[in-house]
Amino acid sequence: MKIIILTLGLLAATASQATNMQWKALSKKILSQHTEECKNLKINVSEIVKNSHIQGAVTGFKETSLDDFKVLFYVRTENWYVHPYEYNPAQPSGYSYSDFAAGGTFWIRSVFRTPAKEMAVIVVPSPHFIYNKSSGLKGLLKYACNYVVVPGNGDFAP
Repeated sequence: MKIIILTLGLLAATASQATNMQWKALSKKILSQHTEECKNLKINVSEIVKNSHIQGAVTGFKETSLDDFKVLFYVRTENWYVHPYEYNPAQPSGYSYSDFAAGGTFWIRSVFRTPAKEMAVIVVPSPHFIYNKSSGLKGLLKYACNYVVVPGNGDFAP
């Protein structure tokens, strides 16, 4: 019985690592295909409505490139947390990430919990894994095309 449990654990760990390596490889490939666009990408958060939504748009992508990317939102209290909900693979766009609509627009729900010190809006390749929590911003930006950090002022709470 112990051998079966150990074998299943090893298979699960190997599958998880393969999946982890797959999104990284795909993300690197997409980033290399869009290097110039990522350098010129501008992110504009046009509206933050507490307990409703965050919306904005990017400029600098070709319309045909929009499907290759998504937007992640993280807020910082004592750590960085994905906003507004913990990610799970069954979630559609608008919960823990936003796909791009025509013209490079994005939209995500917003929920107030604790006032955030800052919010990071990060454009990443579509296969990028969504971390629910991070102790630092550097790890979240490793495979970013571009990002913007919106500072808080004590009242800021997406």
